[in-house]
Amino acid sequence: MKKLVSVILPTYNRAHLLDRSIKSVLKQTYENFELIVVNDGSSDETERRVKEYQKLDKRTKYVKNDKSLGVSSARNIGIKIAKGDFIAFQDDDDEWLPLKLEKQVSALESLPQKYALCFTAFYKEEGGKKFYFPDNNLKAICQSNEKIKKKLLEGFSFIPTPSMMIKKEILFKVGFFDEKMLMWVDYDLLMRILLKKYFIQFIEEPLWHYYQTPNSLSFQGGKIYRKTKLYIFKKYFKEIKEDKKILSRWHQELGHLYMLEKEEKIAKNYFKKAIKDNPLNFYLFLQFIISLLGANFYLFFSKIKKIRKI
Repeated sequence: MKKLVSVILPTYNRAHLLDRSIKSVLKQTYENFELIVVNDGSSDETERRVKEYQKLDKRTKYVKNDKSLGVSSARNIGIKIAKGDFIAFQDDDDEWLPLKLEKQVSALESLPQKYALCFTAFYKEEGGKKFYFPDNNLKAICQSNEKIKKKLLEGFSFIPTPSMMIKKEILFKVGFFDEKMLMWVDYDLLMRILLKKYFIQFIEEPLWHYYQTPNSLSFQGGKIYRKTKLYIFKKYFKEIKEDKKILSRWHQELGHLYMLEKEEKIAKNYFKKAIKDNPLNFYLFLQFIISLLGANFYLFFSKIKKIRKI
């Protein structure tokens, strides 16, 4: 008997994109799955569209929140009612290729018990062009759990939620999505899995399409992004501080983000901490000097040069 996969698809006011996303799940070659669509308080045609798919395919299940609770809460609601042995995540603006579930189930079933999750490469669509992701540098990192962990600790998020399939029993052990976070929930889940000494497996074959839409959380920056990075920094400070260069990078990044908000005093304090952690990095001194000239000059300079590079 093939194991059941629960596919969790949260959505909020994206009725115009849902068809592509849902159809790509229903067209999977691996057929033993349930698709749980969680309508996070949408006010558009989402409910009508999902119910049409329910009539066409009984594997489609539907849950509606009376008000929007956020993507993490919506995913967690889906997880709590999931009946599958494995859980996969789909976004309402992305598209799976037909073999995605089949390849991931096969991978997890063939791996030792300590493997909690597998993730796949994907095609990234930007400006009408298609790119294979991860690129060559990240591809090498994805082959090693230790390298993935280090890259995450450095503050990089590069494994999106739709890439993942996880064993449900392990998800219940490491915990669901952090509902305090609006962004980078994929990063947080992976960190908890790796810190609990579980393993993750990379599938090099691209098995889905990532589309960056203007109103998606991944497209947003500004204060939400800065608050998320600060939250992550505090949450994993114990692990981050073990490497002074990694700690320096976080202080530098936070300094940069505060400068973009013209919070000069806070930014300069972070730059000072970054220099203290990594005093041999000349670029940090240059960045700090530029910050002393004021936020307006800093913002102008940051537009013409990659100022965050360390």
